Amino acid sequence: MEKKEFCAAVAERLGVICPDLRVDDREVFKNNTTLYGIILRDKDTKIAPTIYIDSMYEKEMSVDETANKVYEIYEEHKDDSVGFDVELFKDWEWVKSRLTLDVINTARNEKLLETAVHEEFLDLSILCRILVESKGDTNAYITVLTNHLDQWGVTAEEVLQVAKEQSPILLPDSLRKISDVLDELMPGMEGCFDMPEIPLLVLSNEQRIHGAATMFYPNKLQEIYESIGTFALLPSSIHEVLIHPTEDKSVLPGLTCLVNEVNCTEVSEEDFLSDHAYFYDGTKLSY
Repeated sequence: MEKKEFCAAVAERLGVICPDLRVDDREVFKNNTTLYGIILRDKDTKIAPTIYIDSMYEKEMSVDETANKVYEIYEEHKDDSVGFDVELFKDWEWVKSRLTLDVINTARNEKLLETAVHEEFLDLSILCRILVESKGDTNAYITVLTNHLDQWGVTAEEVLQVAKEQSPILLPDSLRKISDVLDELMPGMEGCFDMPEIPLLVLSNEQRIHGAATMFYPNKLQEIYESIGTFALLPSSIHEVLIHPTEDKSVLPGLTCLVNEVNCTEVSEEDFLSDHAYFYDGTKLSY
């Protein structure tokens, strides 16, 4: 049984297990992948989390086993606060204050991009997301879709422009030496990663989650250019990009090979951004 059919069968079985609940099965397009899940909610609940069944399917659990597990998860968390008033989503003034940017690979996300508000740039697509909840280092987002625009009375271009203005406020960028980042990630080994011969900088947001979009913050690349001159930009993942000072584009083939190798061996499918290295010459980003 294919995963989509399996998910539908689980939803059907849940309709028998919990007839008083509304049961919906969903196909969810995430970065570079498609997930399948179930939403359970009572009649008075407008919004509820998706319980994904992908791992259960991969473990070859039966439909009944999966349905029972999904219901168990629902019962365990049904009283958890979602933390989001769905009515706020209809208010453009509230939405515009919460808009942020994200960036994904265009070719690997065709299904998502069929419905998402986006702007294409080279092999990438810039998305808009609404920051609906923030707890510590964990954020909850809703991706802006084209069918949201009519209820707000705005265009896709307006949403993208506001997101570019608000994202640096909500998710400030962070530009650091790679040695400092490694020191922070590996406590107790401070100073072991001082690599002056590799003048790499890491560009992300302060949370280092979905931080590659900082490359599209207004004037950000120009600011870096004014500080270090022309540079190559390596798409490490959707969470960050690496900045490598270089005089011209002649290094790009070698750097692109390096990016490909790292993507194949170190970067998960969900975190993949691009197989290209880019070059910023003070006026535009290209490859």
